[in-house]
Amino acid sequence: MTAEDVDVTPDNDREVEIAVANQLNISRTDVRATPQTRTVEVFTENVTQAQFAQALQAAGLSASEENIRDGVTDETRQTAVSVLTEKINRIGLSGGSVQQVQTTQETFILIEVPNQNRTEVLNLIGDRGKVEIVAEFPTDANGTTEYRQVSMLTQGDFAEIGAPQAGQGNQPSYVPVTLTDEAAQNFSQGMQNFGFTSQQGVQSCRYSDTPDDPGYCLHTVVDGEIVYSASMSTGLAGTIANGDFVKDPGFRMTTTNASDARALQVNLQAGALPTSSTSRARGRRTSSNRRSRLSSSCSASSRASSPCSPSPG
Repeated sequence: MTAEDVDVTPDNDREVEIAVANQLNISRTDVRATPQTRTVEVFTENVTQAQFAQALQAAGLSASEENIRDGVTDETRQTAVSVLTEKINRIGLSGGSVQQVQTTQETFILIEVPNQNRTEVLNLIGDRGKVEIVAEFPTDANGTTEYRQVSMLTQGDFAEIGAPQAGQGNQPSYVPVTLTDEAAQNFSQGMQNFGFTSQQGVQSCRYSDTPDDPGYCLHTVVDGEIVYSASMSTGLAGTIANGDFVKDPGFRMTTTNASDARALQVNLQAGALPTSSTSRARGRRTSSNRRSRLSSSCSASSRASSPCSPSPG
């Protein structure tokens, strides 16, 4: 949903996103504050307009439910088109196209991919593709061990994403990545502050065996689901501790298999869809070609609009 005519400026947009996300107990990536359009958007279905208004007020903005409507902004739809186009190009689906199609009442995002299995296309675009590295680690709470999770890295923190590499022997598949300078500093500081480079923190993730008592884990999380959990390696811990990591902030994001590594690379390079939508596909034959057509719709109405919803293509 979207809050319009709110006092978002280039000086407070980041703080607004953080405050609204914290108030609603959602990820910051599910909130977008845009000074140019004076809007704040929330990309989750589990928030009411009343809760959204309260969160905006807690962030210091003058807002009420009258400012809030369902649906997304034109900018968000354009971002979705760009991300979907990039995903299709990155995965090598030649001849594919993504475009907005407007009717008098609705705006559709139409995806057409010739000669492709529609299930594969749905797998590509059906999820947002939001990638995070989440640190999970134990803390002491009045003599009791409790676990804390902190999002350390998101898509915007990567300066370079390499080609996916298939696992060999006991080594898992992975995607080599390099962080931006700012992200490297933050990641390095966090790993030291949270104990990952300590003797107790190195090589101590046991999430697959005891998820309720996982130790020190770095989770690769895609669309809110943990797809792989890894320990802090001795080598990486050493480079972080001695300061070399911030000079050359490269490491491997490991996955379960080569297919997951490829999907991870595509999501990292293309970025995450700004919002979720449910899509339907219908295979169509034209001459000798099969074309998978998928469409999701977002109402163009400025007030009585609906969020992205399924529409047959």
